[in-house]
Amino acid sequence: MSQTLVIHGHIAVTDLLNLNLPIYLGTDVVIKKDFKNSQVLIENHPGIHLIICADKVVEEATAELILKLNESLNKKIPVIVIGEKANLPTLPHVVILPGPDLKLILQTSAKFLKVTPKKMIEQVVPDFFPISITFCLKIKKAPCEIFLLKGEADYIKTYDYNDGIKTEDIQELISAGTEMIYVAAANRLKFVNHVTIGLLDRLKDSKLTDENQVSAAEEALAIVKDEAIKGETPASISTQELASAAISTCIEIAQKNPKIASLLKKLLANKSSVLYKHTQLIIHVSQHIITNLEWGSTEQKTKLAFVAFFHDICLTEDKYTNFRSDSAVAMEKTLSLSEKDLIINHAKLASEIVQKFPKAPIGADIIIMQHHGTTSGQGFAKTFTNSTSPLAIVFIIAEEFTNLILQYPEDTDFASKKDEMISRLNSIYTRSNYHKVIEILNTITF
Repeated sequence: MSQTLVIHGHIAVTDLLNLNLPIYLGTDVVIKKDFKNSQVLIENHPGIHLIICADKVVEEATAELILKLNESLNKKIPVIVIGEKANLPTLPHVVILPGPDLKLILQTSAKFLKVTPKKMIEQVVPDFFPISITFCLKIKKAPCEIFLLKGEADYIKTYDYNDGIKTEDIQELISAGTEMIYVAAANRLKFVNHVTIGLLDRLKDSKLTDENQVSAAEEALAIVKDEAIKGETPASISTQELASAAISTCIEIAQKNPKIASLLKKLLANKSSVLYKHTQLIIHVSQHIITNLEWGSTEQKTKLAFVAFFHDICLTEDKYTNFRSDSAVAMEKTLSLSEKDLIINHAKLASEIVQKFPKAPIGADIIIMQHHGTTSGQGFAKTFTNSTSPLAIVFIIAEEFTNLILQYPEDTDFASKKDEMISRLNSIYTRSNYHKVIEILNTITF
């Protein structure tokens, strides 16, 4: 059996490769956190057939060091580098991938390890997919067999199909540190669909309180985001329906709470995630702007609500939403290269997901692509031009106004800060077509 050395600073990437490489390619995986911890292994282990490494791990030039060691040992171990690196040599046994794209990594690894498509199929064994254990708090019976992971690869069946699930048992597991449950590959969508059906019922329940509506919409966003990250949105019909129902609920919440202060109070009462607060507030602000535009329409309100729901769907953590410029991303030392790639490209990635979504409003993908002011969906614009579509301008202003609101402490008197925020917007966006949109915010109420 072949051996693959993985060197990466992001646990999500190492977990992904550790799970998939053995299953699809039949290779043993060894994980190391940096070059220093890998050097002895490379020097003394004759059975390393492939190295997959980050361009950099923190400040260490990992890929560069690996290639130099490879050369000094007169070895030609194939190396897959995750991340852009202009000064790496062009060699037949070195491939540079721009980010941790699992499909590309598997395809490239298969070539180096001489695993044919036929062998890859033969290697596939019953796989287990991780799902946040918190979703077990939403169901009363197991829709399929559910497993817990003990150690590195020991999957213990905890629930059989149709077993009752008690909230207190799940809470006890969470308290003990359990974050994930696992289901077999064939049952993954069955589990997700089961959870989404319950959520759909809640979202469509007209008797729900505002707080419960907020909670249900946030849970829906979490599920759709999870599907998007795993590359399956919009494969599941129930996921599409869930997104549509959640967007309708978000619009309803905005309409029922004309004052931002009351909406914020409900979001804070639910301890909503940054991503959900961000989404719901953008919907609220954009609805107000469209209502007060001469050319505004109900169709445009729905379109911008859809955009708000999906524009940051690929950002896997709340901390990734804090960045407003390419330079801020580049200078952030706590981010890995793959994380920086994700932040820079998230608009493009989200736009590509939405293009495959049958129920997406026409042009929503373009607005998502442009929501940071660039036409390519990559990076953050330094200056804003007239080439941006009118609805994208509305969204850009609504998002920046939301960002300004969320930067203040929870107990801020926002009404007294409105003029300051509008002045700030006018200084960032200097063109007249942006100012016309910003002017409408004078009538928004806190």
